[in-house]
Amino acid sequence: MRLIERKRNLGWLDNSNDLMERANSEFAFFAYHDDVIAPDFVTKLVTPLICSPKSVVAYAALNWVRPGRPAEVRHGKALSAPRTALGRAAKIALLRSDWWLPLHGVFRTDAARRVGGLKRNLMDELSADHSWILHMALLGEFIRVDEVLMDKIVRPGSLSLAWNDGPEYPGHAIRRAAIREVWSSPAPWPTKAALDLALRYKILEKRIIHGVKGEGSFF
Repeated sequence: MRLIERKRNLGWLDNSNDLMERANSEFAFFAYHDDVIAPDFVTKLVTPLICSPKSVVAYAALNWVRPGRPAEVRHGKALSAPRTALGRAAKIALLRSDWWLPLHGVFRTDAARRVGGLKRNLMDELSADHSWILHMALLGEFIRVDEVLMDKIVRPGSLSLAWNDGPEYPGHAIRRAAIREVWSSPAPWPTKAALDLALRYKILEKRIIHGVKGEGSFF
């Protein structure tokens, strides 16, 4: 174990990027501070990655524990089902099917470096991990281990609750960042175009139905 003492608070995004750059291992994962992982979490997720060179992320089912609600098992089956990068990325791009579960898995550090780290969007750090995992989906396959290997614990006052339950959750900013990430990926042009169209439609739908105001010209 190596301890890195910060002279100042970098925030979760810059801190995560710095640690990913410092990592000298083949695999890594985000150790979210409130989550509890099983003793064999790493072994059970690294093993399928080693056996499948085309894969970039391995994740498992988890117990989702939220304040005032019973614990819920989330499996994320839909994300491992698509055989193409387009199918996999589309589910993440449109914020469907437990898109966030792979963020709680193990990933290849070389793939993470190809993404270029977590990037800010119009809402600064908000959901920067969404565009990151979307780019990862375009780089390789996702492997799902059908076993609960983590308790994801959301505590009262957590950042996740503040973002997701706010009165004006800015999905338009997240989708703009997703479009940016799609076009910076090495995916084939038809794949990029299909994802771009799907994401732009969702932005337009938000503006028309909910009256969300964007900043500046977009189309």
